[in-house]
Amino acid sequence: MSKLYSFISVCSGIPQAGVVCAALVCMISSCTSQRLQDTARFNVEFTEPITNVSKCSSKDADSVLSIYAAREPILVPETSLSKAICRILVVSPCEQERLLPTIIEVPASLIKRVSDLSTPLAPPRKLKPLERTAYRSLAPCCRERSGVGLFDKLELRLAAGYRGAADSVLYPSNAGTVVYRSSLIGFDRGGSSILGGFEVSGLWSIPEIDTSKHLQAGVIAGILPTDGSTFVPVGGHVRYTFRQRPVDEFDPLLADYFTCNSVYLFAQAGVPIDWQTGAPYWGGTWQHQRYFWGVGIGYDIALSCGLDFSIDIGVRQMNLPLPAVDCCSTRFGDMRHPFRASTALLLRLGLTF
Repeated sequence: MSKLYSFISVCSGIPQAGVVCAALVCMISSCTSQRLQDTARFNVEFTEPITNVSKCSSKDADSVLSIYAAREPILVPETSLSKAICRILVVSPCEQERLLPTIIEVPASLIKRVSDLSTPLAPPRKLKPLERTAYRSLAPCCRERSGVGLFDKLELRLAAGYRGAADSVLYPSNAGTVVYRSSLIGFDRGGSSILGGFEVSGLWSIPEIDTSKHLQAGVIAGILPTDGSTFVPVGGHVRYTFRQRPVDEFDPLLADYFTCNSVYLFAQAGVPIDWQTGAPYWGGTWQHQRYFWGVGIGYDIALSCGLDFSIDIGVRQMNLPLPAVDCCSTRFGDMRHPFRASTALLLRLGLTF
């Protein structure tokens, strides 16, 4: 199934092939699901009848004493809050139910024996209790994000962006007008098409809004050397992680369907601070107000239980003050500082704790 997610990622970058990709994704998803669930590998027998979850019509029995399973059933150990249960990936003969996996949970005390159909000479056996650590090792991943220090999630990012040809800027001087032209990579007041920097974000979960902890919000800060100054973007950062805790959300029986990795969305906004231009932080007009905001989408690749390698792409709009005009005493306040408004396509990569 990981191949399916990779295929979806590729398709998402080719809008012209959207219809074809959608059709192929459905075919891949359908084939994968049917291949997994159409094969009966185990027969699970019960000490008393249970509800027939594979009932396809009114003629089928309402209860059964055994059921076919596509995977070896997993015995989830007993806890202080619940008794031991058995999770079974059921092989469904019903055509309309094959696209989605059917998992049932029954008390472990109801399991009489389990027969391995792939090796018919093997004698039936009873399920043995698993240690909780052994059960967790069967899960498709060990994704337990506890954050770092005060934060529930911590992001470290290197950023690189492209904002096209930044406009040249005219500076008056006692000797005449000086033109500072844009370059591909430059750090003077003329501007640069390529941007680079470093960012760090600290996030907290918001259980009052989202108890599943998919949604998190916090602060962002960074370093952005450009346009003749070194800026420190400071602001708010919001992130939504689609698969925050797969161990809790998905059953180990579905290891072929899900991975530890996750797509996430983010948004940010704030003020770029600097100690070089001397421009006011709050301008008299919107054209003379420093700001930045952006949105994007990313992908977390699990490196360990508590660490991801993350990559995202987004759009960021900025309005940055340029160094002050040196001459002309008639210029004061906002008028002493030209501003450059630009929009950049921003690629970020780094680590998420």
